[in-house]
Amino acid sequence: HQQKGVQLQEDAKRALPRISPVLQVEVVLYIHRQWLGSIWFIRDLEAAVKVRLAMSMEPKVLAPGEVAPTRMLYVVQRGKVMFNGRILSRGMVWGDDIILQDSRYCLPCLARAIVYTDLTQLSQAKLSEIVSTYPASRTSLRRSTVRLAFRRHIVVKAREKSARLLKESQELGKDQ
Repeated sequence: HQQKGVQLQEDAKRALPRISPVLQVEVVLYIHRQWLGSIWFIRDLEAAVKVRLAMSMEPKVLAPGEVAPTRMLYVVQRGKVMFNGRILSRGMVWGDDIILQDSRYCLPCLARAIVYTDLTQLSQAKLSEIVSTYPASRTSLRRSTVRLAFRRHIVVKAREKSARLLKESQELGKDQ
């Protein structure tokens, strides 16, 4: 019963090749417009890349309390997930860390299903494979990767400095 959404997605994927290529692109971009537009690093990619990414998303179902594997890009199709102190529902996305190479800059948060949840997921390897054949999109994604890595690097360094200052102030307090 909980697999119904996944089965409908698979049926739609099988039906898509039966329509013209131009119409396929329009249909895929329209159906997936909400999450394609909400992922900041995908917005500027070429339409062909967006279509291939949407078609490469793999369905997954999480039972209540189940934790989603890390280092994947996820889109909630149905249900609710708790991630980073927020409740994510239909059309919401998490996992933009997949564009990062250095795991030190990835968020240390796990996503846990609150109810039965239908997701679609995309791996870092699949993203890289698709983007590698489109030079303009590859450049755009690289720019986004550097931007995110820089922001996360600043956060990591600020936390390290804060921890160091806290430790020094505790040591000074003990000396007095």
